[in-house]
Amino acid sequence: MTIEATLERIAAALESLARSANTPAAEPPQAPPGPTGPAPIPETPPENTAPRPRGRPRKAAEPVQAAPAAPKDDADEPEEQGGLDFLDDAVEAAASEPAAVTKEYTIEEVRKALGELQTRVGTTRALALFKEVSGGAERLPQLAPEKFAAVFEAAEKMRK
Repeated sequence: MTIEATLERIAAALESLARSANTPAAEPPQAPPGPTGPAPIPETPPENTAPRPRGRPRKAAEPVQAAPAAPKDDADEPEEQGGLDFLDDAVEAAASEPAAVTKEYTIEEVRKALGELQTRVGTTRALALFKEVSGGAERLPQLAPEKFAAVFEAAEKMRK
């Protein structure tokens, strides 16, 4: 079969489809008569016309479990801003340990500990811990070498 013959067959099929689409539709088919007469044809429910979103469906959100609130010892202390109560334990633990027994850490070791902490508890919490323990440093290169041990140990305690 040649290309011309194939194209002619396609054209004839398209013309026949166009003619059948332009003619009014015949009455819907009736069910064969039953013992009490013709049975009604059930109407089909309309299809969902809302467009579906593109891509994969989103994962179901994991439920967030809030930690029980610890009772406050002093009512005179101002309320923590931004929900950073989790820092208290890590900061107190880092401050309470004697400085004479601490190991000297390099900036690479502190960076690795903070990176692992960030993976475990999230960027916001890790950054808040760093700022709290570092005494105001915004970035790791700004941190004084004397504070490396405190930041490292606080990160390790919070990670556990």
